[in-house]
Amino acid sequence: ANNIASGYSDGNFGAESPITTEQFTVILYNYAKFKGLDVSTAASAGDFKDSAEISHWAVNAVEWAIGKGILNGSDGYLNNQGAGRTNADAF
Repeated sequence: ANNIASGYSDGNFGAESPITTEQFTVILYNYAKFKGLDVSTAASAGDFKDSAEISHWAVNAVEWAIGKGILNGSDGYLNNQGAGRTNADAF
């Protein structure tokens, strides 16, 4: 109802599916917007070796999370398509 999580483009929500780092990051980003927080802080994901793998629908959220220090990758990779860890204290 608040556009925080919308599910998949095929109409399924995927409640039983594992969540990827970028999906979780989009949920955090959407929640921050919903709460009226400033989401303008961003940093380029281009320095990460796997930046080309970021889904187009997640780029703004990922770059926001990098800029806020929530998402910082490991060994030069975001591992955005897999299950990952975020720095929850930064949020």
